[in-house]
Amino acid sequence: MSDHIGRSWAGTDLEDCCPCPKQLCGLVARDNVVDECEQHPPTRAKTIRQSHTADDCPGRRVHPAGEGPAAYAARLRVMAEAAEEEKGYVSVGLFDALDDYRRAVQREYAHELAERIRVNARERHDRDFSDNRVFRLTGARWAADLIDSETAEETR
Repeated sequence: MSDHIGRSWAGTDLEDCCPCPKQLCGLVARDNVVDECEQHPPTRAKTIRQSHTADDCPGRRVHPAGEGPAAYAARLRVMAEAAEEEKGYVSVGLFDALDDYRRAVQREYAHELAERIRVNARERHDRDFSDNRVFRLTGARWAADLIDSETAEETR
């Protein structure tokens, strides 16, 4: 297994725009560098500013905006559509790609927010010995299910 490398000091902005296949963390495996890439081939003589071994890969990257795999793929589609546009023209494909990206980010953020509510409610339930503890847990689960119905928990 090879190292995962990146040219940005933090994040994966340069990797997001290059043709090299990405690992789950968003970086490029040193063995999978594409010759057409302007950033990663050793022949380009550019500095590698971050790396980790494949064994130490943190896995799915978390974008600062909460971007997960679906939103990342949608963002790449937006970038591809924007690159295809001729000067002075706006393509319908770009508007569709932007809508897909917006929906993907909203879905992923909703899932993350609902999961935080569920975890927080469980932790508080374990520490709460008042008469209202069951009501509070049920209310928090209801709110989380309302936010993210795709992963709604079964009522217990």
